[in-house]
Amino acid sequence: MGLTIFYSGSLRDVRQIPALVDEVCDICDDLHWRCEIVEPSEDIPISGVLFCPPGSEEIWLTFLPNGRMANPGSFFNIMGEKQNLSGSIVLDSIVQYAGPDAHMRVIEFFKYLSPKYFRQFKVVDESEYWESGNAEKCRDWFVMFEAYSNNMSEDLGKLDRREYEGGETYQDRLKELFLQGISFEEIMKVMGDPYRNRES
Repeated sequence: MGLTIFYSGSLRDVRQIPALVDEVCDICDDLHWRCEIVEPSEDIPISGVLFCPPGSEEIWLTFLPNGRMANPGSFFNIMGEKQNLSGSIVLDSIVQYAGPDAHMRVIEFFKYLSPKYFRQFKVVDESEYWESGNAEKCRDWFVMFEAYSNNMSEDLGKLDRREYEGGETYQDRLKELFLQGISFEEIMKVMGDPYRNRES
């Protein structure tokens, strides 16, 4: 759980993939962001690039042979569920722990790339920066999400005694508790108001 960007899209022309990859890698190199080229394989016919600002989850700009955006995980979901390959696949990335400046750069990056390469591109940005371009509102969302995740982390500490950890570990700790056999009901019993004032 964290402040997330949800996105989906389709390329205008799959022949643009090499140019898109080169441009993304050049920009990421300038920003000192991790960037990896993704080549298709026999099992996973997906190509493109993924990039990652420090602290962020990976952001996939990878595509099926028909130009529709997908990542390897969503590809297996599609094939497992035998969904229509022409429908929309929504990808997501938690960028919260990269900070608001990196988040806004990712959004600006998307705004630059979308008219150049995409026939259709949709974004739902939990910080509302995609829609508003309002940096102050984006930063406010980051403050709120940080308080929320820190409070949730503190509450999980009642079960795993790791309340001293920040919110960035909350999601992994929640998975660990489920794997240890802690039920959803047990977790909900220890949860307080995630929006509370920590001093109260």
